[in-house]
Amino acid sequence: MDDLKKKQKLTRKAVVAFTQAVGAREYDVRAISPCGKARSWTYKIGELRNIDTIKTLRHWNSNVSAIFIRPVGHRYVLVDFDDDGYERLRAMVEDGVTIHYAAETSPYHVQVWVYIGREADETQQAEMSKHLAETYGGDMGATGRNKLGRLPGFFNRKPEHQRSNGHFPLVRRIPHRKGTLISEPKNPVDVPTGPIRSPLAACAARALCEKSARRKVLNVRPDWLDDVDTSRKFNGPLHIYSNGELVASFSPSPDLGPVDRAYVNAARVMEKDGHKLKATLNGEIDRSLRDLQIAEKILVCGYSEEFAVAALYHGSEKAAVRSDENRLAYAEQQVSSALKFING
Repeated sequence: MDDLKKKQKLTRKAVVAFTQAVGAREYDVRAISPCGKARSWTYKIGELRNIDTIKTLRHWNSNVSAIFIRPVGHRYVLVDFDDDGYERLRAMVEDGVTIHYAAETSPYHVQVWVYIGREADETQQAEMSKHLAETYGGDMGATGRNKLGRLPGFFNRKPEHQRSNGHFPLVRRIPHRKGTLISEPKNPVDVPTGPIRSPLAACAARALCEKSARRKVLNVRPDWLDDVDTSRKFNGPLHIYSNGELVASFSPSPDLGPVDRAYVNAARVMEKDGHKLKATLNGEIDRSLRDLQIAEKILVCGYSEEFAVAALYHGSEKAAVRSDENRLAYAEQQVSSALKFING
């Protein structure tokens, strides 16, 4: 009995931490069984934190129902990462996205609650959800309005996540602070070594193998990099203006070499010209800003957008830690922002 009370208190502690981080006064909660039947409640914050509510939800969770939650209102969007969740979350944190709560729901799977403001309506909520999912490689199927996320402190009872010891992964908070992820995965990957006895387990094992194979090829050089056009629009004298003031002058425009060296060469040219990169509060270089400024440099040297994207894809440290698809999306986003800055 004492052990049960201790577990109830730990669950309540996780729920309290979630509500403190999100700050809503009311929550929609849902228990969904494996067959899809759902039981729904709407709780005031005090009711949700009540130990009797915790006992009720733990009862449903123990009967293999999944426990989901959503703050009432439209101040938050949920971003769901099915693959490489920590890498994608790290990218959001480093980019300064306003994350109020992040949870690991199973190995490599992460859900993130992003604050979008008190005045946001449902349309803005849906647009922001899709934008974040597209930018950081989230699940596009989880970008609808009023999507619920898994409630921390309860177990993810999907059959494919059951470990060889019979246990399920606990939905846990992922600590972070501004600009830095300060946690490593909590739920270990557990691949059963015995015979696979059910079609569902077979599918789960096959998916895990396919996921591992995908990870192994992430760093393979894509074919399209070799086909990038390296020609330039111009090679003559170049002057760069910002707010009407001359900030840099090159005569002639520097040659940045092949695409796989362009990022490094652009950085060297900027350093030679006395360009100093802005540092963050802890004294480190702002990698996003560095990528943006190098993209600007490559573009004003007469190279194409495609060349600039390829250069960032190949040379950026921040892009390199991402999955292949998200790496390309990040490079394209930085080049697009650089173009907007150049064109005023």
